[in-house]
This record gives sequence, C-alpha cells and structure tokens, in this order.
Amino acid sequence: MTVRGRATACSWLESGAAVLGLCGIFCLAVTTPGCDTSSHGSKAESGEDRRASAATLDEGAFRYVVDSFEFPPDLEAHGVLKTYIEGCGVIDHQPASPGRAIQAFDHVIAACPEFAPAYMNRGIAFAMKQRWENAEKDLDRAIELRPEYGFAYCNRGIVQARTGETMAAEADLYRAAELEPAYPDIYWNRAVFRTMIGSTAGAEEDLELAAKLSHP
Repeated sequence: MTVRGRATACSWLESGAAVLGLCGIFCLAVTTPGCDTSSHGSKAESGEDRRASAATLDEGAFRYVVDSFEFPPDLEAHGVLKTYIEGCGVIDHQPASPGRAIQAFDHVIAACPEFAPAYMNRGIAFAMKQRWENAEKDLDRAIELRPEYGFAYCNRGIVQARTGETMAAEADLYRAAELEPAYPDIYWNRAVFRTMIGSTAGAEEDLELAAKLSHP
C-alpha cells in the first residue's frame, strides 16, 4: 500500500476497506537439536522470486528456495522439507485451499514436533478456515517453542482481534512490533487494529512507519 498522507490513509482505513492480514512466512530458521529453532534469518528474501518459486515447486524452484533460506537440516533428514515449503506455497498462492496446507504442516509437525514455524503456519491455515480455536492453539505453541517469535505474536494478535479478545490482541501486536521492528506488515496490521478500537492517531503513526519501511 502507498500512503499518500495522513488524512487519506486514515479515511481509507475508516471506510472499512482495510482488513487484518495474516503474516505467513517461510521457516527462516537456524537449527538446534530436535528441530527446536531458537533464531531465524534469511540469506535472501526477495518477495517476488520467493513467491514465484513456492507457487510452482518444480525441482529448480525447490532448490532455489532451499538455497535462499536457512532450514533446519532435520527437516530434510525426516523427508519433510519439501512438504513444509509446499504448505507455505499453498498459504501464499492458494488461499482457497487451506486444508491442503494444514495436511502438509500436520506431516511436518509429526516428524519435527518442536519446529515452531510449522505451528505458526498451520495456525494461519486454520485461521483462513476461520477455525479460530485451532489457530490460536497452534500460535500459542509456536510462541511457547520460540518466545521471541514476533511473526507468531502478530498472527495471534490478528486471530484474537477477529474473535473479540481486544486486550490480548493489542498486547500481542505491540509485542510483535517490539520483536520485529523492521517488518512493515506488523505495523500495517496494528494500524488496522487501532482503527477498529478508535485509536486514529495511533493508526496514523503505524501507517507512516509501515510506509517508510516498505519504501526506504
């Protein structure tokens, strides 16, 4: 989104055109024993190339994604790395088929039960089906496994906002921004949430932050 000015941005938010958007992400993770991932980072995260690769997942695209991100070697050892990437691709490119993503992440979690990103992304897929209780349970587990997982806090805050847990949603969205201060979608979602609760000034600030981070 391009923010042209405070009045324009907030009028657009208040019109009801804006919606909370779940933040899907590949496992940008460094491994520790047992698939327990305590930190994350990508070698390259160019959005268009990454999304195009995930959409097709022929052998070349699969190798591109593997070479572009750091994945725990246990995923490949257990034969679920491609399954994980395919699940993420379904979330990105086939939002009408979240059941396929849930099945993919079920396999990943069965093989690697301490892999926090699989729980987070399965939580997103459950939320896409409006299975809010399942979504929140998975996001709780992702945060339990990785307490500094800002994207999981953002997604849990979105789920809580959709189910009327306003105070919990606010806390999680603020925590997400603390943990991932350079990620514009977190500020975007917090701006939508602040508009929902009538905090127009706060929404303006978050929109400006999101715009600056998106177009440095």
